[in-house]
Amino acid sequence: MPNDVLENLGRLISPYGVAGEVRELTYAPGEPTVPAYGTLAGQVLGLLDADPLNRAGAAARTRGSKVGASEDFTAAGTAGTPERARLLALAEMLERYCATMAQDPDVVIRASAEELGDAALDLSSLPRLSAEEFARPGQPLLPPDPTAPIRWVRGWSLTRRCPVYVPAVVAWMGCPPQRPAERIWHPISTGFAVHGDLRTAVTHALCECVERDMISTVWLRRLPLPQLDISRMSELGEPAREMLARYRRSVLADPVVFDATSDLGIPTIYLVGRAPHSSRAATMVACATGADPQQVLAKVLREVIAYRIALHVDHEVPSDVDDFRDVLDGAHWMGRPERADAFDFLLSSTRRTRLSDMPVLARGDAARDPDLVVEQLRRRGMEAVAVDVTTDEARDVGFHAVRVFVPQLVPLSFHQDGRYLGHPRLLDAPERLGYPERVGTDINPMPQPFA
Repeated sequence: MPNDVLENLGRLISPYGVAGEVRELTYAPGEPTVPAYGTLAGQVLGLLDADPLNRAGAAARTRGSKVGASEDFTAAGTAGTPERARLLALAEMLERYCATMAQDPDVVIRASAEELGDAALDLSSLPRLSAEEFARPGQPLLPPDPTAPIRWVRGWSLTRRCPVYVPAVVAWMGCPPQRPAERIWHPISTGFAVHGDLRTAVTHALCECVERDMISTVWLRRLPLPQLDISRMSELGEPAREMLARYRRSVLADPVVFDATSDLGIPTIYLVGRAPHSSRAATMVACATGADPQQVLAKVLREVIAYRIALHVDHEVPSDVDDFRDVLDGAHWMGRPERADAFDFLLSSTRRTRLSDMPVLARGDAARDPDLVVEQLRRRGMEAVAVDVTTDEARDVGFHAVRVFVPQLVPLSFHQDGRYLGHPRLLDAPERLGYPERVGTDINPMPQPFA
């Protein structure tokens, strides 16, 4: 994103604005570093309690930061320079704000799926919990009921190229259920994106959906991905070389990277970072998806460096794994040295491949990127739906905000008692992705380590 476009975001900073403050984040001694900034939410979030579509409370909505020194850090940004990292932190703050701020109630309708018919997203396509998960005492989610009235918002099917209504609880994070029939979904930031160009925002959102699908599938089905050989620096682009050099100037062991490209053919890289010296962040994972494998590698290296900040911050993890809810619970718990062997299914993989063997979707025309990703989804019978969640504040600084949802992909969940284990794609993943030795219903009992 050009810096002149990003610089408009500075207008959002105010004690009562979208962003209250931006601060440089600090690293633990011996850690690799990359410029990183965290953004504090402005006091405007406190006003949301009066909004009929936003009753969850501002405190709950400040959770979900991947990087920061406290729950007040709602967003963060990393880049090659401090100036750009600061601006990207503001961009992510704007994304979080748009995801949280449910819009004018006049755009929301109340009806049953049966009443809307073909105009509505098929509720049976939504990710489902398994029968065992639904039966757990205290389970907050319920199977969708097509006969019960719920709130809907109008979106656009990218794959079918027509309007489609989406449940409001899926469209916004800040739209908690008002009645039992709306308890069909755990709110999560997957698929939200902001950008000065609408098509680029859609591309980023689509790629994040694909990325999270593999984050969940790889871990839950313990897929032994092929390891990527990145030992030849001459084969890496300049951004990836720079990030790898930063990583190696630390006390961490070399990152182990894997080709996690799914049957969709969209370049995806999964990374396992190891720090044998660390008592709280000995192992962590990261993942990235994009049109160009070189850019994806640079991104996943940059993000894993920044994510490590969060694992060095004090965080109270529930004593019972089944009570895990926060984005950092599993990462902190799995990051401890005594659980390093849980990653052996990846680290012991004997398959090898090279970055140059990965598919390249980029064609030098960013305007076509969303079409390329959508076509891959359409070929596999999937539906991608986009909802415009642009707020007045985003529009005033020249940004678009979108929420993209692909129900046939496995969602990322930090709820140990609600991991969508009844999702058909999750059950047939090993065979579909070429791991016949993993066919079956065996599920990794360990909590999700991604943060």
